[in-house]
Amino acid sequence: MIVSHRQQSARPAELFVAFFALCVVVLAQVIGTRCLDLFNHPLWLDETFTSRIANDPSFSHVITAVAGGVDTNPPTLYLALWPIARVFGSLGNIELRVFALLSMLAAMTGLYAICRRVFARGPSAVAVLAVWAHPMIIEQAFEARFYAPWLALTVWFCYLQMRADDDAIEPASRWIVRYVLGVLATSIHYFGVITMVMIAVTDFVVYRRFKRLMPALIGMLVVAACFPFVRGQRASLSIPTWIDPVNASEIKDALVSVFGAPSIIFVLLFMWITTLLRRAEPVADQPNRNLRELLPISSLLAFPAAIVAFSVIVQPALVLRYLILAVAPLAPMLAYLISRSGRGAIALASVGLIAVGAVSIVGRSNLTRGLDREFENVIQLIDQQVPADALIVFKRRREMYPVLQIRPDLAPRVAQLDFDDSVLGNVSRMSQYERDMGRKVQLVYPELRTTTTEELARVGKFYVITPIDEYRELQLQLPGFDVANPESVLHEVTAKR
Repeated sequence: MIVSHRQQSARPAELFVAFFALCVVVLAQVIGTRCLDLFNHPLWLDETFTSRIANDPSFSHVITAVAGGVDTNPPTLYLALWPIARVFGSLGNIELRVFALLSMLAAMTGLYAICRRVFARGPSAVAVLAVWAHPMIIEQAFEARFYAPWLALTVWFCYLQMRADDDAIEPASRWIVRYVLGVLATSIHYFGVITMVMIAVTDFVVYRRFKRLMPALIGMLVVAACFPFVRGQRASLSIPTWIDPVNASEIKDALVSVFGAPSIIFVLLFMWITTLLRRAEPVADQPNRNLRELLPISSLLAFPAAIVAFSVIVQPALVLRYLILAVAPLAPMLAYLISRSGRGAIALASVGLIAVGAVSIVGRSNLTRGLDREFENVIQLIDQQVPADALIVFKRRREMYPVLQIRPDLAPRVAQLDFDDSVLGNVSRMSQYERDMGRKVQLVYPELRTTTTEELARVGKFYVITPIDEYRELQLQLPGFDVANPESVLHEVTAKR
């Protein structure tokens, strides 16, 4: 039976139950796998930016930090986090990651709402469980960055766009929220412009109404107003990005990571097996409305191609976490496939996907524990082998900022290496970018200071933290110095006489 939009769309009570059920499932997965450390492990480099800016006591200094390039995105996320930090006094590791997790669960609930526009409850729930179990989703659900809120804002904007024509006159509260979500989804990350263009253009092709383009257009105007931030963030950079030029191997790996996740493969294999085994088993409710209204969110399947094009035309930008929005449209696709199965098969698939999600959580926890051990080992080396009054120089911010987040008492003794331009031809893009960004950050947060080779020559003897595989590059960055301990991450360095 064909039902109306108003009858088929999930009611608020159903969406609340879906969100609550997701919370229960996730808590059971995290507690059952003993991975509660996902909330409280040390922050990695980019997360330290989020923490430092969100907890800055001065709002004007927050704007200065974003405009100065401490973080290279619009200030939208901090406009949300900073007031929360003021209310609670500060946002620690746990609070920031709970915010990310709640944002991701909101995104999953939004995907459930989108699927329920077309499919029954069972297939919609299975599709969301499959997307939740995706390693990219699990990663960003426990990471204090932009990606979970970006996904949530975009998904809910797509849902409200789908509902825009449900009533003869759209309620004012709904269109206001729709416009606000459109602006926020476009401006929380610079690539939000690309995703919003993809959604808006596809929406126009489907509905042929200019009025439906307005939220995206206003969002782009807001991003255009952020041009002073872009200019400040890119000022004083000798290289536009740390990312290497894109190649075919990286494109293949990215596509496999996005579209070949275990949970996606599980559903496809499960569907094939149940199709082979099924005889006259009655199937669940079939799609009951034109699937064309799923086209706008499905346009995000082409987001990886858009990033590849951007990487070729503008600058390299193929980083896996940027592609997280391409995972969202997998939900309605999987719901369509699973809707052809019986209720028993749907229940069995749900159990299997909860298990797959638990495995993904364990995998993510193992990765973070490995990173935590790196920081712990560095701190142990400092405490055991570096004299209490010695200068400690970090080659990279990747280790320096997290270590200082864990041990702020080390700040007076720590600095980042600022090498001379004469060696730029012999260092990696990452090292060059790290040096430039370190200079910018210290202008806003002087405690995260850098030190030049001239200053180090006056010190005479100091210690450097760097990965073992970057020892040779460190020697090139420190001409006129003897660098000892090539087989360690801690090097004793002395100026040559």
